[in-house]
Amino acid sequence: MHYQVKKRQDYQHIKKLKKKIFFLIAPLALSACSAASPAASFGSGGSASTVSPAAKIRPGLGLSGFSHITDSVSIPANTATSFKDGDITVTIPANAISKEVVFQILQSKNSYWQKKVPKREKVISNFAFRIIDPRNKELIYSLNAPITVTVTSPSIVPGVRYLHVIPSTPPKVINSSVSSSINIKQHSLTHVGTGVKFGWLVVF
Repeated sequence: MHYQVKKRQDYQHIKKLKKKIFFLIAPLALSACSAASPAASFGSGGSASTVSPAAKIRPGLGLSGFSHITDSVSIPANTATSFKDGDITVTIPANAISKEVVFQILQSKNSYWQKKVPKREKVISNFAFRIIDPRNKELIYSLNAPITVTVTSPSIVPGVRYLHVIPSTPPKVINSSVSSSINIKQHSLTHVGTGVKFGWLVVF
């Protein structure tokens, strides 16, 4: 009888000890997981959320290398606006878009695109735009007036150039015809255009 009581007491003691060990270890395990899983960053911008196209949206640039939405802005019809995401600033005049849209900046890591450019060149920035009509979830590929895109980075110096990214599978990188017309000032590159069908790489 005494042996059974002692055995029960030992069992309860071990059970309590296991609980104490669990409560000591669990916070350390959670802390380690958090440290091992930092927020992803893309281009030279901040954290991002994975592109998840809504139903009826035709495959677009979000599925062609620019795998993350780094900014998503709702713009009323005929509204002038300007917004910044990381190293990219987009300025849209009032006459560029005649309907309400969702304007998204898409990016990926520069290291992804580095494998697709000549070895002598370095990818400084990458981006694409996706414009969605929220009423029917269709993509919009044309603008009524040019928008202004400015990329700012300490790496932007005279000699940088644009490359086009064709939204194919896999994405195809080609020389851009606008490289000669971009404006470079004090570590910033500015281009005015209506191009929303392509992605862009800034390389040096």
